[in-house]
This record gives sequence, C-alpha cells and structure tokens, in this order.
Amino acid sequence: MPRLGFAWTPQRNGKTVVRGSFGFFNDVPPLNFLVANTGMPNGGSAGVHANPGGAAPVYTIALSSINLTTGTPIFGAASPRPPFGAFAINPDFATPYVMNMNLNVQQQLTSSTLLQVGYVGSQDRKLSFLRNINAPLPGTTGTVAARRPFDAAYPELAAINELASNVNSSYHSMQTQLRQTMAKGFTGVLNYTWGHAIDFGSDVRNNLPTNSYDLTNEKGNASFDTRHNLTAFMSYEVPVFTKALPLLMKGWQLNSLITAYGGQPLNLLAGTNISTSGDGRDRVNLVGDPFSGVVQPTGTRSVRYFNAAAFAAPAAGTFGNIGRNALYGPGFGALDFSVFKTTAITERVSTQFRLEVFNLTNRTNWANPGTSLSNTAAFGIMTNTRNGGGAPGIGVGEPRNIQLALKFVF
Repeated sequence: MPRLGFAWTPQRNGKTVVRGSFGFFNDVPPLNFLVANTGMPNGGSAGVHANPGGAAPVYTIALSSINLTTGTPIFGAASPRPPFGAFAINPDFATPYVMNMNLNVQQQLTSSTLLQVGYVGSQDRKLSFLRNINAPLPGTTGTVAARRPFDAAYPELAAINELASNVNSSYHSMQTQLRQTMAKGFTGVLNYTWGHAIDFGSDVRNNLPTNSYDLTNEKGNASFDTRHNLTAFMSYEVPVFTKALPLLMKGWQLNSLITAYGGQPLNLLAGTNISTSGDGRDRVNLVGDPFSGVVQPTGTRSVRYFNAAAFAAPAAGTFGNIGRNALYGPGFGALDFSVFKTTAITERVSTQFRLEVFNLTNRTNWANPGTSLSNTAAFGIMTNTRNGGGAPGIGVGEPRNIQLALKFVF
C-alpha cells in the first residue's frame, strides 16, 4: 500500500524540524469474527460453523422460564423445533483499510530541552460490523414473528446476525511532548494528548447495534475514547554535598511518575427488551440533567456518579433517545514516587535499594458505574476501583502501596 513521509529543516543546522507522513494500511479481520461469536443476546448463531443447515446442522435456540423434568425433552420435542438463530456474511464483505497521518513540529529550546507539537490521526474504512438483519421491525402492532422481514420466506429462522464491512471510524488528536535531558542532574518528559475517537461500534464480537435498521444512530464516541491524557516522568540525581561518608552520601536518585486521564464513555442501556428487537441493546431516554441533584447513598462505601432520575425507560416499541456512549465516566489520576540508592561494591558489582510508593496521594480511582436502567440498585453507582475491586495490589486503580526492593547489578 502507498506511503509517504518527509522531514524538513527550514534552516540549515537550525533548531526546527517539520515532519509528516501519510499511508494506507490493510487490515485482516480476525477469524473469531466468523466462528466465535459466543453468547449472542438475541439467540443468533455463534458463527458460520453453527448454522441450522447442511449435513450436520447446529441449532441455536433461546428459551426462558423452563422447568427441567426427567424424561421430557428440554425444547419440547425430541428434535429441535424452529425458529432457529443463524449467522450470515454479507456478499459484499471487503477488506478493511486504514489511512494513518501525522504532522508535527519539533523545536529545540535549549541544548537539553526539546518541544514537539503535532497532529496524529487516522481514517478507517470498511470496518467489520455485526447486525441482526431479521430483527422484528420497530413497533407494537402484530406479533414479533410477523414483523421479521424474512418471516414469510423463512419462518424457521429468527435472529440472523450478519457480518458486514459497512462502517467507518476516525481518530484525531493533538500530541505534545516536552523533553528535558540530563541538566544538573534533572531529567524529565511531559506528554499531553487531546484526542477523539469516533466509530459505529468498538467491539465486533458479541456486540449488536441498538437498531439494526438505523446504523446512523450508532455513530458516537468509541468505547475506548479518552479525551485527555497526561503523563509526566521526572528523575533527579541528588548531588553529593560532602566528601564524608561516601558510601552513604553517593548514589541517591529521586523519581516520580504522574498519570492523569479523563473518563471513558458510558453506554446507558434500558436492560429490557422494550423495542421487541430481542437484541438486548435498547437505550434509555434522557429526561433531565444527569449531574444535577445527585444524592449520595448512606451506610455504604459506594458512590453515586449520576442522578438515576435523569433517565427513563423508552416507550414500548422504541429504542431510547440518548446517543451511544453519550456520557463519560470518572477520570483517573495517580502520583508514583520512588527513591533509589545505588552503592558500588566493586568496579563491576553494585547494589540498588529501592523505596517505591504507588498512588502516593491515595486517590480513589473509581471504575465506571452501573449502566443498566433495569438494575436499579447499581444504575449510576460506583462500587469498584479500576482494577475490579479485588484484594489490594500493585496496579492501576489500587490504593496506596509501598514496595521495598534490593537489586544486585553485576
């Protein structure tokens, strides 16, 4: 695929460099898009290998509220009875491709300080997407089966999940970096990115649109979209202030790492089959300000993130009026700090003692709140930190941790 890049220095031996690039890149859809879509909420087939046809058909049937009785077939008969779920591949399925591009300016401020500012973006085309092409048409009149488009010709089929390549995505960002190399013992790097990722669906497997007949309503913030990202690393080698006690006074180093970024999107779902599509992706209606009148629960460590009264279930036969990934969850912030002491034993052997403190300020970094309206006890409530609320350990979202280590270098 064609690619182009350049670097330009406006002045000979100058301190400014302009760089840019543009390129096409083909993608390869993973095999599990075709054969491993397990747990589809609408009872559709798991893939091409599990269709109700051929010499060895596989029947995907969804049942609820059943009683298991000895000697009685689970599905009401010795042989499975329709309607069955199916899987299809659009005959126009195409190879997806990506257009990556960037343009940045790098400026040397001092002999040890460098500033870089640039644009980085991508345009993705013909991306894989899964939708139910036999979902009941929206509405409340008639039976669910009668509202399926293929019911007259294929009454034995229910959900037909089709894999197609008919959606796009985009990413735009401003990326900046300030780098300070060794200067009087100080080294540091500051990175900040403002970015925005937009797509029609961030996960192909086991993921369906709210309304398979209106994909324009799926265009929204990508599930991984994070608008603001900041990281900063600083290291300082402590100078030796006295010649006394050289083993004790030499080899001290202070380090810190700052990480901060905004929250990720929340896709608020009704949690019930209000539209009768059976796809399990109905959204909610926005009826108020989610961040007004928030009352915190009592007698618990949980925290309410938004006001649940600002949302309501949509009318029967509709899909909700809120956009996909319209709200954002809580942000993240952490300050890590460490002290290193390196002591030379011989010319080739040394030890390094480390005192490392993770999340020095002991900030609580909440995971996203509950997003299903039908689960009233959890809707809008934050109960876990980013690592899932398990036993405290070392990692993103954990409470303050202190670690001691002794390292031998030879």
